Amino acid sequence: MAAPLFKWRDLIQQHNVHVRSSNYELYGDMSDRVYRVLKQFSPDVEKYSIDEAFVHLPSFVDPAAIRTAMLKQLGLPVSVGIGPTKTLSKAANYIAKKDARRQGVYAPDDTEWDNVLAHIPIKQVWGIGYRWARRMTQLNIKTARDLRDKEPTLIKKKFNVVAERIVRELCGTQCIELDDIAQDRKNAACTRSFGQPLTDLADIRKAIAFFCSTLGTRIRDDGQLTTHVSVFLSTGRFSKGERLHRTHSALLPEPTDNTQLLAQYAYASLDTLFRPGLRYKQAGVFLSGLIDNNAQQFDLFVNRNHERETSLMQALDAINYRYGRGKVKIAAEGTDPSWVMKQAWLSDKYTTRWNELKTVM
Repeated sequence: MAAPLFKWRDLIQQHNVHVRSSNYELYGDMSDRVYRVLKQFSPDVEKYSIDEAFVHLPSFVDPAAIRTAMLKQLGLPVSVGIGPTKTLSKAANYIAKKDARRQGVYAPDDTEWDNVLAHIPIKQVWGIGYRWARRMTQLNIKTARDLRDKEPTLIKKKFNVVAERIVRELCGTQCIELDDIAQDRKNAACTRSFGQPLTDLADIRKAIAFFCSTLGTRIRDDGQLTTHVSVFLSTGRFSKGERLHRTHSALLPEPTDNTQLLAQYAYASLDTLFRPGLRYKQAGVFLSGLIDNNAQQFDLFVNRNHERETSLMQALDAINYRYGRGKVKIAAEGTDPSWVMKQAWLSDKYTTRWNELKTVM
């Protein structure tokens, strides 16, 4: 997992493995479609990651119906795990994926949990990272069942309150509530590796402008504003010669979702970070301190036409939604970016691009 392609090229050729480049536009759109399908079964859906979600499922819903709907409507195979807590549902999902007899769906009854947890290695328990797993193994806690059977207060003393909650969740006590991530999200990020090392500040500026445009669209969709903009710049871990990995942040005078303003402050941070003569491989923009756009407080001493800015961003989004992403963009992004990552084996974006729709003969 996450191994460089060149290390496995011989194996790929030997077994005729199909290789595809990262297709973030397709992944993001399919992820949104997955959540829309889940909403058909319950109004309470938490977007945990691009390919995972927690759902408060009504008792009358057959879990297998979710898998069937995903296959029928999206053509995506999914696994469904059912449990009284988040941690137990993740445990059931682990078995649903590993045990072919479950056909991708597993809802253990009360008598099965003991056996289920006994077959889950401690490192696979949701919330247990590599370091905790190593320490727990030293304490002879090797499976999820071993952890469940420990005294929660003892685990809290040896680790922290988060570990205690995991133990209680494994015992069936709900400690981690279902959250509305879109509402509570406090930060957003857009980062990329460059297709080739960049040495020119102007080329890196194009990438930063693209990141700001992507993030601006994202927070406007969610009805949010940002109060901080951060930029990171890196030569990469395997860079020859001098290495650099630095981050610079800026506090905005007013919360905003304006792409032009995001780029303006990101550029200021980039100028602080950039050092001539280095070969840069990665960059990214982070937005933090996100707030609801209805909670905005204006600064009396900042001279901005807020209505005009809002109208401009709404027009930009409307055009791109109708005619495709990137049809209209800020000039700073350029028309032929040299920073774009290598995507020689890019699959079609057939859900968001008219000219890449699948053709059926």
